[in-house]
Amino acid sequence: MTRNRDEEGGGRPALNRRGQSLVGHIFTLDSPIEAGCGRIRVGDSFWRIVGPDAAAGTNVRVVRIEGATLVVEAA
Repeated sequence: MTRNRDEEGGGRPALNRRGQSLVGHIFTLDSPIEAGCGRIRVGDSFWRIVGPDAAAGTNVRVVRIEGATLVVEAA
């Protein structure tokens, strides 16, 4: 009999929902958001972000995730 990895508890259900865990967090922009697009560093990775234009050094809050893109607003 073959078991599904998730049935054994060995799956990683949160892996594809990592962005959801970032909702509500505040980050400081290392580079500006220009034309509504930018990116932020989270740990050892970078995430694409969309939101209002903002200068580097601005604090932004993650309000939701759309696919692999974080939607932010001024914090």
